[in-house]
Amino acid sequence: MKKIKSLISCLLLFSMLASMFVAANAAESSTKSGERTGITIDNVKTDGVTHPEGYYWSGKQFEEFPVTYEAWIYIPYEFYNEEGNVILGNIPHSYAVSTNHWFSFEIKWKGEPKLMFGDGDTVVEVVLWESSRIPADRWTHLAIVHDINNSSVKCYVNGQFTQTKKFGVADFKPDEKILDNPIALAGDGFSANQRAFAGSIGDVAVYSDMRTATEIVNDYRKGPDVNDENLMLYYKLSEDKNGKDIEDLSGNGYDMKYYSMFITEDEMEDIRDKDDKEYAYSIAFLPDIQFITDRYPNKLAPIFDYVINNKDKKNIKYMVGLGDLTDRNTSQEWNRVKEQFDRLNGVLPYSLVRGNHDGANFLDTLFGKTTSEYYKHVAANGGFYKESSVTNTYLLFEENNTKYMILNLDFGIGENVLNWADNVISEHPEHRVMIVTHAYLNSNGAHLTKGDWATPSGSNASYADPDQMWEKHFKKHANIDMIVCGHMPSDQILVTPAVGDNGNTVYQILIDGQAADTTDFAGLGLVGLMYLTEDGRFAKIEYYSTAYEKYYYGGHTDISLDFDAVASCNVNISGKATLSGRDITSEEFAFLLCAANGEFVVESDITPVRAVNGADGTFAFENVTFNKAGRYYFVISVDATAETENITFDESVYYVIVDVSDDGKGGLTASKPTITKKGSTEAVDTVEFSNVYTAPADTNDPEKDDKPWIWIAIVVICVLCAVIVFLVYALKKKRV
Repeated sequence: MKKIKSLISCLLLFSMLASMFVAANAAESSTKSGERTGITIDNVKTDGVTHPEGYYWSGKQFEEFPVTYEAWIYIPYEFYNEEGNVILGNIPHSYAVSTNHWFSFEIKWKGEPKLMFGDGDTVVEVVLWESSRIPADRWTHLAIVHDINNSSVKCYVNGQFTQTKKFGVADFKPDEKILDNPIALAGDGFSANQRAFAGSIGDVAVYSDMRTATEIVNDYRKGPDVNDENLMLYYKLSEDKNGKDIEDLSGNGYDMKYYSMFITEDEMEDIRDKDDKEYAYSIAFLPDIQFITDRYPNKLAPIFDYVINNKDKKNIKYMVGLGDLTDRNTSQEWNRVKEQFDRLNGVLPYSLVRGNHDGANFLDTLFGKTTSEYYKHVAANGGFYKESSVTNTYLLFEENNTKYMILNLDFGIGENVLNWADNVISEHPEHRVMIVTHAYLNSNGAHLTKGDWATPSGSNASYADPDQMWEKHFKKHANIDMIVCGHMPSDQILVTPAVGDNGNTVYQILIDGQAADTTDFAGLGLVGLMYLTEDGRFAKIEYYSTAYEKYYYGGHTDISLDFDAVASCNVNISGKATLSGRDITSEEFAFLLCAANGEFVVESDITPVRAVNGADGTFAFENVTFNKAGRYYFVISVDATAETENITFDESVYYVIVDVSDDGKGGLTASKPTITKKGSTEAVDTVEFSNVYTAPADTNDPEKDDKPWIWIAIVVICVLCAVIVFLVYALKKKRV
């Protein structure tokens, strides 16, 4: 009997072990057999160049630091030795990525997991190998846990801990600015999405906490728990998601939208149909063509072919050059450029600025001679900073009764040129002004500043940088609509609205796809097209590749502008009135908010804002509106002009300061009001007026009688009456 029991026990144990082995083997075999699927970034060949067909982009930034990264990935052996297999990242659409802040969760090569950060001016990374390598041709679950405090990461492969490794920079903690860029899936914003994942990606999850080994095993076996409060995003990916929008199952809204790299005319027309505005004419922008002029000259003529052939169809009124017409500033390059622009003479007006790769001598020699058609055009329709040079010019034209000025400013200008530009703008207040200069925005949409790569002042200390141009000159003009530049490579057309001193919105626009003109695509031949409504108020921009005869990055550059938009912001300033001696009643008191100067002296020519109290004594100056940045001063007091019987008003005076700033997105933000009481420097939380009611005297109290003459008169009258009665009686008696 005991032998039978022992035999049964052995059989049960063997059965359990066998089932575990079968289950484990089944799980592994399922990853090999292809039962697990995911999205794949398909590559296509266009004009002999292989590139991704599209990309997934969220348009939304992380609100907190990602700490744990997880994904199921499959790398075919044919791509196993390639670098840049990005799983999730937020590198922006720019060329000089080292000057930005970003993160990237990716596979380096030979299956080496990698976590990388851009930290402003350096790139910090940690690459895992040894036991952490991901095998080729097999679905594998990868998890990386970032220990921020210890500048290290832990790696898990298929739920098993593999290694811990430090970052290359000691005590590295990523800057909060890494959250500034929207996230992308299976690629990033690096030029032409050339770091797209070469393979397939299954489920992806990101957490805000350091996952434990047990939690990672559970994620590997069962998948993420969508109710986990630390789950930041979760994508459940499969083949049917290829080329389609993807929902974030965490509920945090990091949905991924799919964009095609190139969009046909019919597809773009579908996008246009969603716009309710009617566009009457257009302006063509020529971004930096330096690589095409130098390396792919056969793609230069098609750019001009497209503009000339579409002049009537798209009602193109001007072609605006943004500089860097050449790469090496050689006579051969300049002759190529001159030949193409000569084709526009008498066909379509154009404007030029010099880029940092262009020489002023070549520009003036070819386009600045008095016999040049371009020189004649400027002389007849605008003017020059110097009569002998076309490096700084302005051009005037009118369309549908809307007057325009194109103000062309050189790559390197100082205060003399900027003062001239101020005068030209001021002398044409009825014109909508477009300023064109080569170097203005960085590839992150911010102004180029000292220390950035290739700033004007970096070439010559006397040259003004964009901050100086904006703060001292451009922002004071109410009629500037836009400032357009090239210089800093960006796959996207970038638009950064700014608020002028008059509350006007100025659109700062970067159009420069030169990075995609390199070996990624061997020259796209890009043209930016800005369509305008008949009154010139509204505009939209599209990006067209003349080499591929399609729109580049499709809806991602479907940009709409409102040039008459006025920025504003509001604040509410509230307070409370109290009344001692009796209950306060609604609208019993009035209060004045008066604009003041920096010394809190009330500006008498500005009508004060008036507010009255409610039944509970509270009052508010609601929606005090500001339409430009600056510091604003106010004085609050009780309005004591109305006579209120038996009330003694609180004569306190409160000073209020509100700081209004440009939010960098075409809007204004107002600070919380800073309030102090006159005579004190300490800030207070609320405005409060304590008024006093004094009850009138009691008229029934003889001791408090304030009219004794009435009683005296009554007594006198009574005495007189008595005397008269007595006399009458006496006379009657005497007669008897």
